[in-house]
Amino acid sequence: MRKIILMMSVSLDGFFEGPGRDISWHLVNDELLGHLNDRFRTMSAFMSGRITHELMAGSWPTADQDPELPAPMVEFAGIWRGMPKFVFSRTLTGAGWNTTVIHDVVPEQITELKAQPGGG
Repeated sequence: MRKIILMMSVSLDGFFEGPGRDISWHLVNDELLGHLNDRFRTMSAFMSGRITHELMAGSWPTADQDPELPAPMVEFAGIWRGMPKFVFSRTLTGAGWNTTVIHDVVPEQITELKAQPGGG
């Protein structure tokens, strides 16, 4: 059975983001992203909420077209584009980039997703 692995950035004082959804304090350097890419390559899907998905979809579909982008980011762009994505949102009606929108969190549906063949 697949595993669901939670990855998040949280400050030491418990914040996910600053005022105005500011996440500029998140440190994702080449070393960390290289490590994460090793993990992401073994996964079978990304799961996120609407805001995170919209943030990712606003950048990663074409990010690797930037010739100045560091190699780990180019690699992540390809991983993100190719990976199935499940977005939990009550308001999103559709999403591109190999994405399925799920409107309600139903435990049985999550169990079915976990039972599908694929990576960890």
